[in-house]
Amino acid sequence: MGSGVKLEILDILAQIISRFGRVFDMNFEDIEDALFVQFEKDRQALRKRATTALSFLMDVVDNERYDRVVKRILSACDANTHKVGYLRTYVLITSAICRASSPRFAHFLPQFVPKFIRFCEDNDDDELREACLQAFETFIFRCTKDMNSFLDDIVKATSAFLTHDPNYSYDDIDENSLENGSTMETDSADEEDDDADQDEYSDDDDMSWKVRRAAAKCIEAIVTYRTDRLVENYSTLGTLLISRFKEREDNVKHDIFQAYIALLKQTKMILPDSYTHHAIINDTALTQHFTLEKFRNFVRDELSNEQREVFQVLEKQVAQLVRAIHRQLKQKNLKTREHCFILLTHLLKALPGALTGYFHLLLPGIQSTLTDRVSDSNMKIHTLHFVAMALNTHEPKTLQPHVPILLPLVTNSVQDSFYKVSAEALVVICSIIRVLRPLDGQGGDFDYSPYILSIYESICSKLKITDIDQEVKEKTITAMGLMIATFGDKLANKYTECLPLLLDRLRNEMTRQVTVKALALIVSGPLKVDLSLIISDVLPLLAEFLRKNQRTLRISSLNLLSLLVSRYSQGGLENAGLLRVVKEVPNLINEQDLQVAQLSLKLISDVITAYPDQISDSLSTLLAAVVKLTQSSLLQGKTLGAVLCLLISLVKSPLPNKPTFEQLLDQLSKAVYDQQQLHRQAYISIAKSVATVALAYKDIGKAKSLVNELKITLNNPQISDSVHLFAILTLGELGRIYSAVYDGKDMKPETLITNAFNANSEEIKTAASYALGSLAVGNLEKYLPYLLKEINEQPKRQYLLLHALKE
Repeated sequence: MGSGVKLEILDILAQIISRFGRVFDMNFEDIEDALFVQFEKDRQALRKRATTALSFLMDVVDNERYDRVVKRILSACDANTHKVGYLRTYVLITSAICRASSPRFAHFLPQFVPKFIRFCEDNDDDELREACLQAFETFIFRCTKDMNSFLDDIVKATSAFLTHDPNYSYDDIDENSLENGSTMETDSADEEDDDADQDEYSDDDDMSWKVRRAAAKCIEAIVTYRTDRLVENYSTLGTLLISRFKEREDNVKHDIFQAYIALLKQTKMILPDSYTHHAIINDTALTQHFTLEKFRNFVRDELSNEQREVFQVLEKQVAQLVRAIHRQLKQKNLKTREHCFILLTHLLKALPGALTGYFHLLLPGIQSTLTDRVSDSNMKIHTLHFVAMALNTHEPKTLQPHVPILLPLVTNSVQDSFYKVSAEALVVICSIIRVLRPLDGQGGDFDYSPYILSIYESICSKLKITDIDQEVKEKTITAMGLMIATFGDKLANKYTECLPLLLDRLRNEMTRQVTVKALALIVSGPLKVDLSLIISDVLPLLAEFLRKNQRTLRISSLNLLSLLVSRYSQGGLENAGLLRVVKEVPNLINEQDLQVAQLSLKLISDVITAYPDQISDSLSTLLAAVVKLTQSSLLQGKTLGAVLCLLISLVKSPLPNKPTFEQLLDQLSKAVYDQQQLHRQAYISIAKSVATVALAYKDIGKAKSLVNELKITLNNPQISDSVHLFAILTLGELGRIYSAVYDGKDMKPETLITNAFNANSEEIKTAASYALGSLAVGNLEKYLPYLLKEINEQPKRQYLLLHALKE
């Protein structure tokens, strides 16, 4: 039978076993024998297909046959000690079986691992060593815990084979020649010409690079899956990996970079959720740089001693790491440079500010990468990403001296024809802006004036273009917003050019969301930029956005409107645009989206305070929406707080035709007295609203009159339980926030509330407990002793009284 037919049969057999091996009772013994015959064949493709089929078979057989097959492989390894080709096949088979059925295979690790280590030491065959190292990688990946006892031996072996290069001497490399960017060569050009016709050793015959690559991948597996050894891994493997950045084979070198990156990733993963370093890149409005000193304080306060030690070891390794990368950045291989910048980015993610004092060593590499015509787009993107990260994770004072070199490189990249490069360059522009003039005042006395115009022109030229990629549009708008927010006092003569451009982007459906955020950034800035040029056009657009179904646009628009009202609280928004905004807001005050409702309530509160004359036409609709919201079972927390703030603003503002004290209370409590079916939370919300209105009016007489009405209600047995519930809760809320209403000899709310413990309704009893606790919160000296006395004297009421004490 031909080999081609056998290959097809093995493929079919593997598929049958994998799909139906657990369903049908197959003749596994004959299949096993047939596959082991193929392992002795000379053709590698047959051995490979047979290995795949056997791995599927081992996943479906019973434990007894599984053990027998594994022992058969062990015997085959012992029998073929001097047949390196067959030995390599059985090592690969072992790896395949471990991948397919690792839980059952873990039992046999003590028999295989020492044997494979011995194979590596006793045989000079590089392909066999590669297979053994790949097997170790699989074992660590699939049987991590079971490999504990062998890990030290494997680390020792992989460390030795990572430097395994018998045909090349690294000790003879002149560091100065490396500094000058020369390549590593073993023979001179003349020698190559003289010996060209001789049958001598060629690099094409050198397989040692496969061993080194397998060792690098094995180290990556150790680093990735054994995070409990991070300190030890940095001390041994980290130092080793850095020393091997000089590797002459590019594929191996890149795997070594990946292994060290894995070490940095695992370091980043031990940080708790409170670590907000990811915001450094994503939040263009960031005002503070997450520097090394801040990170050290964070590590000291938030992490354990063992975790702190990891970062201390890494910090000590930075100098050696940067020097090694500095030499690699001078090499001509573009992929190597790209890996260097990726590694440095991960370093700053794990250790912000780590390059303080070393950035000047990396600047020539950045410069050559961004200006080299042969640099591809991916390489430029990774380089720019690193620059942005570096700018955001170091103190501005340390990087400001490098801006004269960086800025021309970045502004040129903004004009790059590939949109991703241009977008990444705009992110760097934002970072440079924050470095030049940090909003937290940490910029020192650096003179940033020579760079403002070039940055502005770079952004503005991109902003004027309409037919560019969406990502570039958004990043350009964000950059312009940050530029105006940061340097608005220096760009007053440019407002007639840039602000109309932002207004045009606000009118565009594709860019309105990001433009709203950019304008919010400008308005919230400390420079108080004058937007009067476009404000009359912006307000009607924002009113229109509030009617859109796009939730994020609504939220952004409400945030911007609140900022505008606060910014122009002394005047400047009195126009038809604000009236349109106010008319749209009541439709957003509902329980369907409490976050939007909260922002809407805050906006209206600000408008009532700053522009009371703009509210009158929409006041009745607004109050109806607020009253309906107070009847919601979902109203609580910040949204309820926003409702109360709105009621306070409404009472205190000199609004024309605003409702009186009695009218406002009637509107809020109408649903209770109309016997509508309300959730218990609604009674609490209405009670809080009524108490807040009483406090805001600051009329003690009216407040006491309200208390008397509530007392009469409670003493009237003909009134429904729901009204009693409301009355009790309102008495408690008045005691919490306006305890002065209970001053007087005849005012004894504690007795009134305690009597409610005799009610038949459990809801009223619970409400009375809550109200008694609220009463004590407002006046501890007066009511806490009473509460403690009742707890001691009323054992049957202790449960309710203890709940009051808890409140």
